[in-house]
Amino acid sequence: MGEGQHNYEEWLKFEHELINRRVTWLLTSQTILFAGYAVALKEHSRWLLGIVAGTGALIAILVWIGILAGFTAKVFTWLDFKRTTGTNGDKINAKAQLGVRTWITCLAFIPEALMPLVFTIAWAILLCKTL
Repeated sequence: MGEGQHNYEEWLKFEHELINRRVTWLLTSQTILFAGYAVALKEHSRWLLGIVAGTGALIAILVWIGILAGFTAKVFTWLDFKRTTGTNGDKINAKAQLGVRTWITCLAFIPEALMPLVFTIAWAILLCKTL
């Protein structure tokens, strides 16, 4: 395995780890916030309901932006790798795939990309019911 191949795989692995962290942060924060919302609901604290719902929506949107940035970084890394050339000027990685197969990797990204939006919609609905 050449140096370029090793760097490419490490970069993709690094970006995927960052995406994984963001999804973990999303799920952890949303769990805590939904529990907080339930407590506020039990206490009939309208202002706290609004704060928790607004915070949940904001965190979900920020994590969504981070996840999209991570996937974009993976795509640009892949495109850069595909354009690399050998000593004779040939594109040596022109057929490189993004992940196992590019289309499968893109399909597998859908839950990571859409999960924050689902949370945002849920929080928006709760926020509208609160106000």
